[in-house]
Order: sequence, then structure tokens, then C-alpha cells
Amino acid sequence: MKYKEVKIGNGKSTKRKIWLRSAPALGHKDEPYYKTEKEMLEDKIYNFASLSETEKGIYIKLKNDEYRKSNI
Repeated sequence: MKYKEVKIGNGKSTKRKIWLRSAPALGHKDEPYYKTEKEMLEDKIYNFASLSETEKGIYIKLKNDEYRKSNI
């Protein structure tokens, strides 16, 4: 474990050791969002039918949670 000494406040004896935690490096994007420039320039229409089954499940869960909160 790595620790770092940090000064807290203005006093002379206000130093504390804090534990430094390192997070794993995030990934990177290695492919384009769009395959062609034409695809990039077209307006895509999003609707419930175009969602994957996983996305539909998330949408339904969020809607149900929203409905429950509004009826409390």
C-alpha cells in the first residue's frame, strides 16, 4: 500500500497520512462510431422497436420505477 503525507488546515501539526488507491486504466476506442460518412450524416430514428432486448428491459424497469415514485 502506498501512503502520502498531506497537510490539513493551517496548523503545524495537522499532517495526516492518507492511503493512495490506484484505479485500473480505462480502455480506449479502437473502431469508428460509424462505418461510413454517409451513415454519420443520416438522421437515425430511435424507437422502442429498434432497441435490443436488454435495452427494452432497462427502459421498462426505469419506467416502472418512475411510475412507482410518482404514485407515492
